[in-house]
Amino acid sequence: MKAFRVLVLVLFCFVTSVYPSPAGVPNSAKANQPKPTPLLDGIMSYQSFERIKTLPKLKNAKWKVLENTRVGLTVETGSYSHLGFTGTATFAFFKRRLIRTWFETSQYVEYRNSLTKKLRLKWDKTGQAVVGRTELNYNWKTVIWTDLDLQQEASVWISNQSDYNNQHL
Repeated sequence: MKAFRVLVLVLFCFVTSVYPSPAGVPNSAKANQPKPTPLLDGIMSYQSFERIKTLPKLKNAKWKVLENTRVGLTVETGSYSHLGFTGTATFAFFKRRLIRTWFETSQYVEYRNSLTKKLRLKWDKTGQAVVGRTELNYNWKTVIWTDLDLQQEASVWISNQSDYNNQHL
């Protein structure tokens, strides 16, 4: 499962570096202030892990660290409840800011239908929906929320690091 999440993160970074952001999505490099956007359960992006752990719904959560690098942290907690469905919630941070969340449940079809109705989502044929500056993706049992501005910043950072490393080999 950890390999799947890491693969998803790498794919998102690659895809967002190749394809421009959807129309109407501001580039975070041009924005004066970060503009948090709602992810799983309305939890706002840009928050630190320390802040996430203090939210009432997550105050007593047991955390498992999936990845911890210089610029990234990915953690998960089991027995998370969203829209009446129980599953695993995963939180990914880029430079200490919440960038992406996952929710995985065994009642996937019912959950996706409930989420679609609540948020009035229109999924495209690739399993994507965009609400404001939040992109949602579904894949089998998992729904992924991504802050598009922060993802763009991460993609630029990764590209710059890659360019720097290639110039200094």
